[in-house]
Amino acid sequence: MAIKDEIITRIKRNYTAENICFELNLTLEELYNHIYELRNERNIYYYANICSDANIMFSKKTDPLESDSVFTIPNGEFKMTFISDPHVGNIFDNISRFAAIEDFNDSNDIKVLVCTGDLVDGPKHENQSVDKRLNDLDSQLDELASFYPYMPRANIVIVGDHDTDYRTIDGYNTYKVLKECRPDIKLYGSASGLIKVNNKEIVICHNVKDRNAQSMIIDDRMVVSGHSHIYYNHTSYVNNNPVIRLVCPSMSNLPLHNSTTPGFLTFTFTCSSNQVVGLLIDNYTFEGPTANILHNGNVAYQFQTNKQFSSERDMQRKKKK
Repeated sequence: MAIKDEIITRIKRNYTAENICFELNLTLEELYNHIYELRNERNIYYYANICSDANIMFSKKTDPLESDSVFTIPNGEFKMTFISDPHVGNIFDNISRFAAIEDFNDSNDIKVLVCTGDLVDGPKHENQSVDKRLNDLDSQLDELASFYPYMPRANIVIVGDHDTDYRTIDGYNTYKVLKECRPDIKLYGSASGLIKVNNKEIVICHNVKDRNAQSMIIDDRMVVSGHSHIYYNHTSYVNNNPVIRLVCPSMSNLPLHNSTTPGFLTFTFTCSSNQVVGLLIDNYTFEGPTANILHNGNVAYQFQTNKQFSSERDMQRKKKK
């Protein structure tokens, strides 16, 4: 029997990580790597949580976390703020911006906040040699839990690669800390998720190249990601309706690119008869290393309603007949 099948058999029998390692002559790190590979290769419904005390905890649930959020707005405006990549613990982070975002949302009657990942800088990361302000993950997570904004309606988070650095024994602590210390945060349990506002669906992810995210990008769904630290807006059109792809700028000054400008985005949906008929995307930037917020332009979109789409399809069918 292959080593991974042996591991699965023992997990089903409720073996401890220590016993599995002993019987299969594995190190704890080797066992964790096998579990991680199983999740990716076979979509196995077991996952491993490696804690800072070097224990592995197993669960038979696919994912105990959230996967989507639904908002129904019959008429009027509905606003959301999107942030990404605060990298708490990096020397280029800026904790004061969390308070600035909270004040901004309160002043503009915005009750939903979405973060597309890399909340903390993590204990280490490949291809990054930048010094850290807080070296250990526990300190970074403590600061994140203390300063991250509170939201009255919905506080939605997708984790990024720095939040789940699988090469460390603290790989899942981000989930654990946020669920225990910040129960107001709706923590998505995969690399991507959906936000639904009436008839419009937004795919949120950290890295748009992630295969889970790619599988969700269908039809006229909007996509908002992070990871690149650069604001990017690409729009194409299908049936005269905009298909929107956005990269949210970073909350930190981490210099991944020469053109990195820290900032955030707001979405203002205009709704009529339970349909989204318009969307205004505002781009805000932070002035230098401070928390001062500057408006940096916007883009407006108009959407056709489902009734109009249906009418167009009916007309096309009639022409074919």
